[in-house]
Amino acid sequence: MLCPRRLFVSVTLVMMVVANLYVLHLMLTTTRSGVSRGFGDYNYVKGDFPILSGIISHIKAEPERPARYETATTLHKRLEALRHECDFRNMSKPLDFKNLPRFSWPWIYVSRKYKLLYCQIPKVGTTNWLKIFAKLQMKVDPESKVEEINNAHNIKLELLSYLRPAERDEVLRDYTKFLVVRDPFERVLSAFKDKLEWRRELKGPMFRKLASTIVDRYRKKGNLTNDGFNRITKVPRFEEFLRFVVDPSSTDVEMHYSEPRHWLPQHKLCYPCNIDYDYLLRIDNISDEADFLLNEVGIPDKVRYPNSTSKSPYNEMLPAYFSNVSPDVVNALYHYYELDYRLFGFDVPPQF
Repeated sequence: MLCPRRLFVSVTLVMMVVANLYVLHLMLTTTRSGVSRGFGDYNYVKGDFPILSGIISHIKAEPERPARYETATTLHKRLEALRHECDFRNMSKPLDFKNLPRFSWPWIYVSRKYKLLYCQIPKVGTTNWLKIFAKLQMKVDPESKVEEINNAHNIKLELLSYLRPAERDEVLRDYTKFLVVRDPFERVLSAFKDKLEWRRELKGPMFRKLASTIVDRYRKKGNLTNDGFNRITKVPRFEEFLRFVVDPSSTDVEMHYSEPRHWLPQHKLCYPCNIDYDYLLRIDNISDEADFLLNEVGIPDKVRYPNSTSKSPYNEMLPAYFSNVSPDVVNALYHYYELDYRLFGFDVPPQF
């Protein structure tokens, strides 16, 4: 028989071993299934998408709704491809607000009621999403239709950057997060037509000062356009704008900080490898995918993304606009946006 002292020591040792084994079990379980989502300690776990995985498991038993299942699996595969690319490029690292330049912070809108976060990328259906968040944040008449909301960009909406660090991290961890992306070449064409082409109602380009700067930098003899009121306005050609986009020295041009957001690579605006997004939508199928997302987070049917045609008119314009762009500029533009193509799974232009 063991003496009381030896018995006590033996029991203590056994308890310590059991406790250590239990702690090890918890650590392994957390490593396999837990994801710290958002900023801070980001633990990348390949293929772990709790929201979409749960949805897919649930609707497998709904054969009468094949479209919903197809959308869910498409979104899941898209996230898998994104994570794989981020992992392959060793980009899945924490994003530290403290060391991030203020004007480089992502523009993430917050719906507290539905625990939803939307990262805004200009020229990717942004106006409609701002209208939706204006309704979700009760900044407009709740009875108004999304299509009827005016001046959406002038409505002051709550952004993630307004929150204190502790609350910001909590929201990033617990809320559903999504972003919407667009084919890069189509998006840069949209930016050009909206901001730098001649607009009759403005009697010039929207970004008038930048337009003048581009003409001065990339055209030996400015082709000046008379606006009909004896005023001369400089309007850049599409190739001149693209040269400005891919020119490393263009960062020295004085602009409002929001202007280059219209053509900067999308991954530089929303950090898809550093924030654990639950949904990655694409503008080319936005009606179905937005409807799926809004349904899943419990938003009423009366708040829906406006109907959108499946084919963008800008996609049809691409051949005409790019036919006048020299191959060296097109090549430089592709390499400027290459990571967007790879991360988001867009079809790479045939020549590349």
